[in-house]
Amino acid sequence: MKESEDCRAQPGNHELYWEDFHAGRRFECGQRQVSKAEIIEFATSYDPQPFHLDEAFCAGTIYGGLIASGAHVWAVCMGLVARSLFNRSANMGSPGLDHLGWHCPLRPDDVVSAVVDVVSAEPSSRATFGKLKLRFELSNQHQEKVMTAVANVLMGRKG
Repeated sequence: MKESEDCRAQPGNHELYWEDFHAGRRFECGQRQVSKAEIIEFATSYDPQPFHLDEAFCAGTIYGGLIASGAHVWAVCMGLVARSLFNRSANMGSPGLDHLGWHCPLRPDDVVSAVVDVVSAEPSSRATFGKLKLRFELSNQHQEKVMTAVANVLMGRKG
């Protein structure tokens, strides 16, 4: 299957619905490598601070080298989750986050992997969807936590 087909939401043709999410369920959401060029390109457009752009500057900081923007880290995690989980589910979006934290820097050539744990699944007052609380975790190739987040997600119900 081509990536564009794999990543496209298919209304009415979902594999997972609210009923398939229960507290304690874990979803492995894949992995990817992040390049130096990608870090600099993202930062140039969205977070042009020197510790995301200038290797010489970064060498003398507490980071000791180039690091990805926190916004970039969240975007990498969301890309993995959307491609592997949300685009095969009846996901209806999110009204917001309860938590978003960065635990160690994402550096050039790191290979990161994402997991999503279901914290809770509550019915909505509307019969068409339910509410989920999901915990995202992004870790690097050394099994160090790079980022965690807790998101509130609306998920369509069967029927």
